[in-house]
Amino acid sequence: MSNKIRVAFEDIRSVAFGSITNTFALVGTTFTQPVRQLKIVNNTNAVMLINYDGGSATKDVAPASSIYIYDYSSNKEANGEVFEQAIGEGVYVKYASAPTSGTFYVVTIYAR
Repeated sequence: MSNKIRVAFEDIRSVAFGSITNTFALVGTTFTQPVRQLKIVNNTNAVMLINYDGGSATKDVAPASSIYIYDYSSNKEANGEVFEQAIGEGVYVKYASAPTSGTFYVVTIYAR
């Protein structure tokens, strides 16, 4: 029984609408564990643009009042390895149009 893999969560990351600008900024901190599941909650009233590597290119979009879950661990490579988002990466966000309310959240789940 000691070989069980357990679910663990990093601290939630968030940024309030008034701190989101038209330039990509890291939400909270970079990942300290390999991320198996990523939940993005855009609780603002505006479209948010997302980047995962700190660059300037938009990689993803989160419409206003939306929730997304990326379950990387549900997919496995042929050799049995799982997909993970790497330690040191993060979620960077900027607005497409300025929000006037809400918060943008990032939840990360890893295996321990």
